[in-house]
Amino acid sequence: MNSNTRLGWLIAYIIVAVSLIGGMIAVNTGSITVQRPISVTTTLLSALLTATVILLTQQQVELSRRQVEMEKRLMQFETEPSIEVVDRWFEDDDVYLKLANYGHGVAQDLKLNCILECPETDWFQPEASQTPLRRYDSTEKRVLEDTSARPQEEPVTFVAKNITTARVPKGETEPITEEFQTCFRSLISNGGGSVTVEYRITGNANVIDDFDIDRAAGDSMTVELTDLPDSPTAESVYRYQLN
Repeated sequence: MNSNTRLGWLIAYIIVAVSLIGGMIAVNTGSITVQRPISVTTTLLSALLTATVILLTQQQVELSRRQVEMEKRLMQFETEPSIEVVDRWFEDDDVYLKLANYGHGVAQDLKLNCILECPETDWFQPEASQTPLRRYDSTEKRVLEDTSARPQEEPVTFVAKNITTARVPKGETEPITEEFQTCFRSLISNGGGSVTVEYRITGNANVIDDFDIDRAAGDSMTVELTDLPDSPTAESVYRYQLN
């Protein structure tokens, strides 16, 4: 029940109460003549008590709802992850992210989504492409199988190896996945224009309600295809932004 509804119930109760009390006063003072004033007064008093019970019941229901909502939010706070991107860098078509989980829940099945926007290219209909984000052991220079971030975990390096792109070919409905360089070679060979590359982190958490992780992995990058090398990598696109 929102504040407007509560106000409406309160106003209605006041109107009913004033009307009933006024009726009882009128009956008892003789302003309104009835054959059985005591019976009428009892009826009006009963109606007033009924209205009071209804109002109190509505308030109790609202109080219970707010308490449940508060408990739900507290439970979410205690079980949901909170992923923050501390740093990112590129090596060819590999994307490295230093991630911290400041929440109280495990972030599972982390993926890096690569999303392209090509407003000047009619034949290219982009879709989001997903690459697993796996923990990276910087000391031993190896990629682990783990794709999760622990609760209250300090920044850890993850890597998305050989990221891909996805698009729906013209006249078809099913998307196809391509290597990053293959996709950009096609875009360059079919004409110029600008392309925006956006990376997003997705995943899930084991909480009471469905909770999907979806957050930006840094700022998006817009490049002019004519300014890129013939076979650009994800790193080439990133370097373009630094110039």
